[in-house]
Amino acid sequence: MTAPATREHRVFPVLTLPVFDLRVGDVVVGTDSEIIGIDAENPWTRRLTERHPDGQITHFAYDCADELAVHRRPAPAPVVPAAAAEAASNTGRLAGIRCPRCGYERAFVVQITLDVVMLDDGVDSAAPGQPTAGHVPVIDTQSGFSDGDPIQCHKGRGGCGHRGTVEEFRIRTGADAAG
Repeated sequence: MTAPATREHRVFPVLTLPVFDLRVGDVVVGTDSEIIGIDAENPWTRRLTERHPDGQITHFAYDCADELAVHRRPAPAPVVPAAAAEAASNTGRLAGIRCPRCGYERAFVVQITLDVVMLDDGVDSAAPGQPTAGHVPVIDTQSGFSDGDPIQCHKGRGGCGHRGTVEEFRIRTGADAAG
């Protein structure tokens, strides 16, 4: 990995992002340091390894909610074959779900909200945890998630790591656009 070419990174858009959403290759505004490594110290903090333009390597620990202004290289355009754009291989819980960036369909990390009956001595697993529709958004019983749930293309299983909402990952067909 090399430091960014002189001032090349400055043509990239500036984003202010929580540390949790930073990625390798982002360049910190002000110091022009390229992020070359991100490690989790624990679920709430990240240790960033940065390379300064002069080659010096530094390590900083940040709370995941801290924000940094960075130059980010735009994501490459999605490469989804035209024939695959209309058809999907999944027919079960992931039917109609595909990463909009890389076209991956096999595994996703989905953050869902589930109500449980909490007791002083634990969780009552036998009690129904699904509230009525008027209380909170009800989880779709077919897929297990709803359009607003956060989703990530599972990088550990061959995906690209792209994040968004389930609605953004739904496959759009010609019929969807028409009506």
